[in-house]
Amino acid sequence: MAKTPSPCIDVCKFKRDGHCIGCSMTKAQKALFKDLKRNRHRKTFVEILIAQQRTMGGYGHWVSQYQRKCLKKKVKPIPAVHRAAKKGAREGAFPESWQSFLSADGCAETRQTFHVSDPARCTDPRSAYRRGRQP
Repeated sequence: MAKTPSPCIDVCKFKRDGHCIGCSMTKAQKALFKDLKRNRHRKTFVEILIAQQRTMGGYGHWVSQYQRKCLKKKVKPIPAVHRAAKKGAREGAFPESWQSFLSADGCAETRQTFHVSDPARCTDPRSAYRRGRQP
């Protein structure tokens, strides 16, 4: 049986209070995952990471990238990844508290691209250019 692959999706930019913008792991968590030898420990780590991503918000892109990585390595993703994919498709990639804001403002694409941590600061730069001023 193949081992559960690392949750890292090869972005590795630590900009969110020491968390990677690609997978939400810290450098210490990445080192810890490398030391995990038993597959059940690796699966549990991925489940904990999914919960961490849900709490932090803004990691909706991770599920599809991780599923692609598992497919490439010919490993079946753990059930928690499937549940996260279904939940993300149903509810969107953002926390519930942001849904009304993003749908009203229309800046979901901007939020997803630039990982804006404060939704109140999220503005659509295209609308600013149309009004003749720079964001």
